[in-house]
Amino acid sequence: MTPPPASPGTGPVPIVPGVWQLPFPVGHVYLVRLSDGGFAAVDTGVPGSAPAILEAVSRLAGEPDALRQILLTHSFFPLSKSVS
Repeated sequence: MTPPPASPGTGPVPIVPGVWQLPFPVGHVYLVRLSDGGFAAVDTGVPGSAPAILEAVSRLAGEPDALRQILLTHSFFPLSKSVS
């Protein structure tokens, strides 16, 4: 499923097949389609980003519980709070 084109800050932006970027004012989150049809989030953005991430997963997969994994590329305390 290919999402409609999105402008920055409005939804998932396709990067390459199976990878989408969620641009935020500070940092970005990437969604990667997994072999089971679910998604992995690469990084989680700033605290409060979860609703936008789950909305993007819902747009791509039809349901927010398709988020299966979270991969953090680095530890920065203020940003790591958004994992929870």
